[in-house]
Amino acid sequence: MKVTGIIAEYDPFHNGHSYHIKKAREMTGADAIVVVMSGYFTQRGMPAFFRRDARVRMAVDGGADLVIELPYIYACNSSHEFARGAAGILNGIGCVDALVFGAETDDMDTLGKAARAAAGTDDRSSAYIKEEMKNGVSYPEALTRSVEKIYGAQTAAVLREPNNLLGIEYMKALRELGSGIKPFIVGRRSAAHGESLEMLHERKQEQRIASGTAVRKAVYAGGARAAEMLVPDTSFSIISGYERSSGFSFTEYRDKIKKNMFELLKYKIITSDESELAEVYGVAEGLENRLKSCISGAEDIDGLIDSVKSKRYTRARISRTLMHLLINLRTTDFETLRETYCARVLGFSPTGGKLLRLMSESSAIPVFSNLSRLDKRSPEAARVLKYDMRASDVYALLYGSGDAPGRERRFVPYAAGRK
Repeated sequence: MKVTGIIAEYDPFHNGHSYHIKKAREMTGADAIVVVMSGYFTQRGMPAFFRRDARVRMAVDGGADLVIELPYIYACNSSHEFARGAAGILNGIGCVDALVFGAETDDMDTLGKAARAAAGTDDRSSAYIKEEMKNGVSYPEALTRSVEKIYGAQTAAVLREPNNLLGIEYMKALRELGSGIKPFIVGRRSAAHGESLEMLHERKQEQRIASGTAVRKAVYAGGARAAEMLVPDTSFSIISGYERSSGFSFTEYRDKIKKNMFELLKYKIITSDESELAEVYGVAEGLENRLKSCISGAEDIDGLIDSVKSKRYTRARISRTLMHLLINLRTTDFETLRETYCARVLGFSPTGGKLLRLMSESSAIPVFSNLSRLDKRSPEAARVLKYDMRASDVYALLYGSGDAPGRERRFVPYAAGRK
């Protein structure tokens, strides 16, 4: 069986994701598509707007054969750690032949050159990055400036696009792992991040491919119906049901989440000593003091992030650090667990069921769906999943769902066609 991997968040699964899966099958001749998907929190440092079970159903009904969860410690992290965690899982299950990712360019040579440049460990690059960061420049910008200085503006320009940067990190991760998985690019089609809904309305039906940001903006503005043209029918059905069951508008839903998030963070920061905050992953170089000083003047989560961020600490990095405060991810734990890979099954198609049987023989990492007895089967995986269980409980608090703590232990994967 020829297996192709995809790394995604699917918040929600839209037309661009459907196109990506179709192109991945065409480009690689895949018999099965396995997706490593973020769980409750995203790489941008926010809770996923659509709940994980809904996103898993959208993915499997939209063409994925197997969905595996990207653990919290990787999913809510920098592009480097996000990519390394996901690539480590795909490599670890032992049956993936190719990784297909989206980028702003479909020029593999240019992207490969940028990846090699970004992975450079020569003294010139390291010294330049350290000097830039001392001057208050964020790591991504320092890296880009280093590549431009050493390898030229054309190569560095590739690093300035978010999707290109993730693709470069995927390629770096595969190289570092010594993986035989071959990378492929699907060039972004039609829409760029942030393209307005009005601009998409002007496009032909087959060109109505929007970013996740644009789809979420559409549902905030006009509910599920406003996103109908941007998502497959299977996704629209799920989103519509989501809207009916919530009892209030998507905008009210979003605002409720943000309000709950701010109240929890305010409590955490106020009641923690600076020394306790400093132990949390992402809190470094006096950031604990900045959090303490900014919390009293902040009126909401956006105000808190804006007051804490700086040239060195980007908005996304601050958002991720605030989530680590809620989950209580300690730096010492992350450093211990950062090379622990495991494959937790979230959903599968009939073909995915066959793939799972293949993985039982090929996988070098734990593959599981049931968390019971995981402590004995794989203590290291259990420590990683401890943070996913915390993330599940915190997510329930943010959404006000009333779910009892520990619900993750009762999770049952979505099986397409199961009655």
